[in-house]
Amino acid sequence: MVGCCASVLAQGTNNGNNTGGNNQNNNNQNAGGITIDADGVIAAPFRVTQNSSQLNQRRLQALAAESLPGDVNRKSEFRKISLVQLEKVCKEFQEKNEPLPPEVLYLAGLWRIDYLFVDREHNDLIIAGPAEGFAANTQNRVVGVETGRPPIRLDDLVVALQSQDRELITGCSFDAKPENLARMNEYIRQTNSASTAATAATRFQTMAQILGMQDVSVTGVPAGSHYARILVEADYMLKRISIGLEPSGIKEIKSHLATLRGGGNSTQRWWFTPLYDAFTTTAERDAFQFSGQRLQMMSQEEFVNQAG
Repeated sequence: MVGCCASVLAQGTNNGNNTGGNNQNNNNQNAGGITIDADGVIAAPFRVTQNSSQLNQRRLQALAAESLPGDVNRKSEFRKISLVQLEKVCKEFQEKNEPLPPEVLYLAGLWRIDYLFVDREHNDLIIAGPAEGFAANTQNRVVGVETGRPPIRLDDLVVALQSQDRELITGCSFDAKPENLARMNEYIRQTNSASTAATAATRFQTMAQILGMQDVSVTGVPAGSHYARILVEADYMLKRISIGLEPSGIKEIKSHLATLRGGGNSTQRWWFTPLYDAFTTTAERDAFQFSGQRLQMMSQEEFVNQAG
């Protein structure tokens, strides 16, 4: 990827540098993520509320141009990466005791896998999908220059493949202590009456105090991996959005508190679950295409209803 490696690992169709249109709407640099302190307590850091998407994009473009090879720092709807060549490049850097360059760590800017090709002649697997140049934003989160989407990390891909190879169920859960949950349910029973939005918000704050700290568990992947951190972050931000502590950034998506009606389930649980269309393949099963929404959020009620 640096020098001669770039043309071997990443092959793409250049679609130009389209910096206009709706890209600035997608290039959201305000995502704050989470922090985890020495005691393992999760918190949401400060958020940047005054920001210029155009200025941020110019900054990302400058950083990407400085740190990435030219063929990686180009938008492509169909960038191909050979897993055999990827492994070879990683081994070369390991033997030289040198750190992997960003174009290897972030899979040449690939941010989604749409295709898998089987090259039987060379005993190789090739993944392909949209890609672009990338750089660290003002929150030090690596994102695409144009879309603002994070590129796939090499370590996340390895962890995901290892998890599937071992047939492990990947997930995370935030669980309140049983005694606190019982106290909160009793509080809900005593206050389950019609109220204004302001009163409901106050009740949610009281419920949070009653629940107290919750235990976070991660399954299927190493607890200390970046993959695990992203699982926890996604679940944590989902919960903050659901109770109105964090804006979703999407007009149509409101908090659970804003949509709750009298008698509704105020202790709803939520899940992220896969949502793919049927995979497309060839008769020889040497090419596969993945499409669809990829991910959905389901409430406990939706999950139970779907399961019958």
